[in-house]
Amino acid sequence: MKSPFLSIIFALLTISAFGQSHKIYGVLSGNNEVPPVVTSAAGSFVGTYDETTNTLDITVNFWGLADHTGMHIHEAPAGMNGGVIYNFGAAGGSAAVYNGAGIVLTDPQEVSLLADGLYINVHSSAYPGGEIRDQIKAIPVTAFDYTIDATLAPENEVPPSTCTGASGTASGCYSSANNLLIIEDLSFTLGSPFAGSPGAHIHDAPAGANGPIIPGGFLSNGDHALGNPGMLVGAVVLSDADEIDLLNGDLYFNVHSEQCPAGAVRDQINAVAIPPIPTMGQWGVGVLSLLLLIVGIVFIRKNKRQFNY
Repeated sequence: MKSPFLSIIFALLTISAFGQSHKIYGVLSGNNEVPPVVTSAAGSFVGTYDETTNTLDITVNFWGLADHTGMHIHEAPAGMNGGVIYNFGAAGGSAAVYNGAGIVLTDPQEVSLLADGLYINVHSSAYPGGEIRDQIKAIPVTAFDYTIDATLAPENEVPPSTCTGASGTASGCYSSANNLLIIEDLSFTLGSPFAGSPGAHIHDAPAGANGPIIPGGFLSNGDHALGNPGMLVGAVVLSDADEIDLLNGDLYFNVHSEQCPAGAVRDQINAVAIPPIPTMGQWGVGVLSLLLLIVGIVFIRKNKRQFNY
């Protein structure tokens, strides 16, 4: 007969073994293709993955292609090409934003994902094998200890821009353990088309001053095909110095337009610390320890000389 004591342990270990959620990200580049491709096209993607449901939700944006003939998730590690496991059904112009929601992976595909063994590939007429690519990288949600947000406005520019009526918002998260900034949604409405170049960037300077674009902070070249209103995502690995500036409020988003090429809307990035929350595993271990203590005391009182489980 199975002991209630063992049943409790089994249930708690099951709770502690629940799958966790991950943030996923990547930066699309011709350098990642096999063999490498020389192109000015680029892009990025961000999203989430839930181990419990094997579900991947992802947003991809890219720009600078002459056209794109397709976009897929492939299975292979960096430096190798692999077969398609998901087709976004994407085809069209030089730039686009695509949302892939509710993509269900098999258990072997999940193993590949968590080992950086899946990648996103954007194809074009010039490069039918793929023009820009990156591996899908996954980091546990618990590794992110800050949320980030911004409200972009013309009056925040230095000097204030003449693009009255333009606006924007941004949201995302930051992992200090990985120096990783994820921009999950940078949305904007401009009074004129998105700038052909420069576009949208992260700059380094406090409020009231202008500063340079940080390394990796180039979020778009301003391809008009991205639309107006428009939306971007991005992922940037910050230097230690840029991390300090982020946490001090000294990095800012800047979106440019043809009417206001120096900047149409801007705001400092606001980073807010997330209070630590115990994981399911940590809760399970804590509750298990407490119940072991209680059950042990009860058993000792009932069986002072002999224990029967």
